[in-house]
Amino acid sequence: MKIALAEASSLTGDIKANLQTLHKFVIRSKENDTDALFFGEAFLQGFDSLTFDFRQDTAITKTLDCPELYFISRLAHDKQLAIGLGFYRRDHDAIHSSYIVFGHNGETLALYDRISSGWKIKEADSHYQNGKELVSFSLQGKTFGIGLCGDGFSASFLKKAERAHFTYFVWPVYLNFNEKEWQKELPSYQENAARLGEETYLIGSLSPEPKSLGGAFVFKNQKVLCSIPLGEEGLLLKTIQ
Repeated sequence: MKIALAEASSLTGDIKANLQTLHKFVIRSKENDTDALFFGEAFLQGFDSLTFDFRQDTAITKTLDCPELYFISRLAHDKQLAIGLGFYRRDHDAIHSSYIVFGHNGETLALYDRISSGWKIKEADSHYQNGKELVSFSLQGKTFGIGLCGDGFSASFLKKAERAHFTYFVWPVYLNFNEKEWQKELPSYQENAARLGEETYLIGSLSPEPKSLGGAFVFKNQKVLCSIPLGEEGLLLKTIQ
C-alpha cells in the first residue's frame, strides 16, 4: 500500500482555486500509483478563512451535502483513490474544524471534528464547537487514527491516542515556522508524533497570506523517515508494508 502527503497551496477563502489544486494533486498521486492522498488542515477554505462572526461564516463553511465535497467523493470513486482533507464544517448552528476521508468508492470512511481549541479565537461564541470523540478509519486492512494540529499537543488527546495504540496516524497541522524556528520545534513534534501512532504522517499546507511554509513529514520512533522541505510544493510518497 502506498500513501501520499500533499504539501500543497491552500488559499484563504478561495475554494475554487483550492479544489483545482486538489484535482492536480489527485492526478499526480495516481500517476505514482498511490492508494491514498492526504491534504492539510482546513485545506478546502484555507486555515485563516473564518471571521468568527457566525452570520458571515455561514457563507464559507460547508455542510456534508455541499457540491464541493460531492465533487471530491466522485474523484475518489473515479480515481479509486482514498482522499482526506480538512475543512470548516457547518452542522445546523454549529461550526467545526473537521477532517473527512473518502474511500475508493466515494464513501465516507471518517469524519473527525478537532477536539483541541487552538483553531478558534478566545472570543468565539458557542457556534464554534470542538469535537469530543477520537476517530479512526480502515483502509486495505490497516487502521489509521486522525488528529488535527493542536490535538497532538493536548495532554488528554495524547493519552486517548496512546490507549488506542494506533499503528498509523494522520496529523494535518497548520505550520507557519521558518526554517530556523522549525529546527527548534521539531523535537517536540517528533516526541508527540510517537505518542500518536507508531508511524505518523504530518501534513502542512502552503499559504502566501497568512504566510505558511507548510511541510510534509513521516515520523517513526521519534525520527524523520522522509520529508519535503518547508516551503516546497510536492507530494511525499510512503509505502506501508
